[in-house]
Amino acid sequence: MPKQAKTETSEAPQGVDYAAYIKRMGTLPALLEEEPNARLQLAVDDVLAGEENGHDEKLMASLIATLKTTLAIHGSENHKAAVPQRVRTADPKRQAHYDALDAEMKQLVEDNMGLASVIVALGYGMRATKDKETGEPIPFTVERLLEGLNNKNHEANPYTPTTTNNKDAPTEVEG
Repeated sequence: MPKQAKTETSEAPQGVDYAAYIKRMGTLPALLEEEPNARLQLAVDDVLAGEENGHDEKLMASLIATLKTTLAIHGSENHKAAVPQRVRTADPKRQAHYDALDAEMKQLVEDNMGLASVIVALGYGMRATKDKETGEPIPFTVERLLEGLNNKNHEANPYTPTTTNNKDAPTEVEG
C-alpha cells in the first residue's frame, strides 16, 4: 500500500472571539477577589490562560463549560449571580402561530357564548381544581374553558417550521 501524503493542519485559531468568552464569565473574576474560592479561581484562570495562549474555539467552549459546572457545584449564590445566564430567544414565527390559534379559538368562543356559558355552568370537560393557598375550589369560568381549549388546540396543531396560518394556503404541493 502506498503511503498517503500527510496534510498539515493549522493549530492557529480561526477568528476566535475571546471577548465573548471573557464576557460570559461576567463579574466573577472581580468577585473572587472579595469572596475567594480556589476551585472557581482555577477555572477562571484556565479561561484567561486560554485567551493568552490563543486556544481554539472548541477548547474555549470546553473551558467555559468547565467553569459553569464548577460554579454550579462549588459556587456560592453570590458567585452564581455574578455570571450572566444565557437566554434563548423565542421563535417569532412559532409565537405567531400559537397567537393565531388562540385568537381563532377566542373568536369561536365569543361567537358561541351561549354554548360556552352552558358548558361552563355544567363544568363539562373541565377539571375541578383547588386554590393551592386556601384549598377552596376554583370556580369554572369562560376564561378557564378558553385556556383549556387553547391548550388542547396547541397539542392538536403543533408548530412546525413549514406551518402556515393562512386558511387559503394550499395544503398540498402541486407538481
